[in-house]
Amino acid sequence: MIRNYKVYLISLIIFISAYAILGFNLGEQGIYIDEVFHHTFGVIWYDSVMSGDLFNPCITGIGDCNMFNEKCEDVYLSIATGGIIKGMFSGMGDEFFSETERTYYGNLEPCRPIHKNIAVAGENIPSSYELESARFFFPIFGSLAVVVSFLIGRNLFSNSVGIVFASILLFHSLLMLYGRIIQSEIFLIFFILLSILLILYSIKNQDKTQIKYLVLGAITFALAINVKVTALELFPLLFIIILWRSDVRKKFDVSKIKDKKFLVKSVFLILIFSTIVFSTVIITNPYYYVDPVEQLKYQYNNLQVHKFSEDHPPWSPLQEFYMPFLGTFSTTIYPVIDAYYYIFDADNTPQSVINGHTFISIPLTMPMGL
Repeated sequence: MIRNYKVYLISLIIFISAYAILGFNLGEQGIYIDEVFHHTFGVIWYDSVMSGDLFNPCITGIGDCNMFNEKCEDVYLSIATGGIIKGMFSGMGDEFFSETERTYYGNLEPCRPIHKNIAVAGENIPSSYELESARFFFPIFGSLAVVVSFLIGRNLFSNSVGIVFASILLFHSLLMLYGRIIQSEIFLIFFILLSILLILYSIKNQDKTQIKYLVLGAITFALAINVKVTALELFPLLFIIILWRSDVRKKFDVSKIKDKKFLVKSVFLILIFSTIVFSTVIITNPYYYVDPVEQLKYQYNNLQVHKFSEDHPPWSPLQEFYMPFLGTFSTTIYPVIDAYYYIFDADNTPQSVINGHTFISIPLTMPMGL
């Protein structure tokens, strides 16, 4: 019992510390360039669900959406695939904490005002107060994700390793960014981590699989898919964890796979897990209610096909090699650089930083300032 209290206390301290960082000065966090659309997507999701209009074409993606102009400079913007979870929480934040009139900023002309450098807060993009309201739940889920990472580390190794896990995640600039803006990623991170933790709990006792944790793990992974379908890329990892069903601190005995009883049980557990995942994906997202098979195929095809305009031809083999690394650098290092200028040297902020709108209004870059 004392040991459990210690875990609860550490988890509480981690949550409070993480929220103090992620939730600090939230209204002054610079607007991320896609938040204009995601703010609108969120309130449309919320308004549609609260009115009971679950078959709205904006939600199902089938038919003409009258609540939003989905065409913006020849780019098709789909509200439906943005996920009900991000939509409901950002919509709730706007509903509960914003006192301004509800505005679908992403539906105003001309579209993409930030790209055109004609953005005016409160007129064609959300004001800082509206953003702060809609962002309310995002640092909460970011903080919960940090706590879950601690529990994963603790489950695999020890409390000390869990604290290291949590610290690394908390001070990763991507979590810092996504934990403070209206994007899908923070919910994706949280539900994926929670799913991994629950699966680890389900196989903690090697002699007996805890089915209740496996079921909960499948449900949370389905929620991750509904947040962003790219979560499917982690399916093989979860299968391996279920198949492994062994203490990671011990050497895995390959002969276990040759054991017919062990192999049959593994296949059975994976089938249960997969069935619950795909059932929950459909049940928990109105996007699939009208035609689930076609919608799943559409989502899958979007994962396989990259669409390019005439201005952006397909990548060359060389670009396919280095662009992922360049993209990772731009989303992990650039936000830190942006924060440095906005916090320590605002008078000399480069134009590239101003155009990027990815800066973070928390003292993440204090060591750089020193």
